[in-house]
Amino acid sequence: MGNAARRTLFIVDEAYLEFADNYEQRSLVDLVRAGENVIVFRTFAKAYGLAGFDIGYGLLPLEIAQALDAKGLNNPHLFNRLAISAAVASLKDHDYVKRVVWQVAKEREKWHGFLQERSIRATPSKGNFVFF
Repeated sequence: MGNAARRTLFIVDEAYLEFADNYEQRSLVDLVRAGENVIVFRTFAKAYGLAGFDIGYGLLPLEIAQALDAKGLNNPHLFNRLAISAAVASLKDHDYVKRVVWQVAKEREKWHGFLQERSIRATPSKGNFVFF
């Protein structure tokens, strides 16, 4: 991102990142750590299976975090305690996400095969969906 991130704020949604090969290396979190003008959003809705809990987090530069803090967006009462508990539990179960990603990939490939057999165009996907 280099010079562009110095002039423009980049917001990156990594909602489906766990479904990608080598996802740890694909994350742009290191750019945030390096002080680039980048915000990375992550969610527990996809691979962690917590879509109904509406919980995620952002990694952002300190200056932006402080500006949001000054606007009162750090209020712990904004968060659902059950959602927080579920997110913490999901982070402790390291094998769960691996299993989900494997099962989703297996099912997704079945669907892609099904669509291909019927000559139905489909867009290649690495997420937990099939677009056709």
